[in-house]
Amino acid sequence: MKKSRVVLGVASGCGCLLIVVMAVAGYWFYRFIKPPSGVAIAVEAPLRARVGETFEILVTLTNESRSERTLVDVDVADSYLAGIAVEGTDPAYSDSEHIPFDNTVSYSFDRALEPGGTLSVRFVAVAVQEGDFAGDFDLCIDSMASCVSQAVRTVVSAP
Repeated sequence: MKKSRVVLGVASGCGCLLIVVMAVAGYWFYRFIKPPSGVAIAVEAPLRARVGETFEILVTLTNESRSERTLVDVDVADSYLAGIAVEGTDPAYSDSEHIPFDNTVSYSFDRALEPGGTLSVRFVAVAVQEGDFAGDFDLCIDSMASCVSQAVRTVVSAP
């Protein structure tokens, strides 16, 4: 009888500990994964392009909050990049890497944005394949996990 009480006590303690751990993990997930507030974004890309044509995609971020914000990354969907190649950005990105679990290419900027300020990033791109290419541009603000998205679409036709 004593063994069963000990086993029940240990099981109850483990269950309570699991609930606490899950609650803390949920709080941190919500705190760091939620979309950023106090920022406005715009992504402007041409609806049509021809294979071989170079064009610009303008990403604009406005800080509507009272504190400094940071543009950490701009993540571009693989589905968009299937027919569009990024040749560079202005200002220049500091690093880029493919994020396989997110199906994006992440361009790192780490650019500070003062309260009320606006930051524009110009992507220089070239249409490389015929087709209808669409996907999200995710602007990650203050961390890699707090992003706001805008869908972009460009239809690429023969030269």
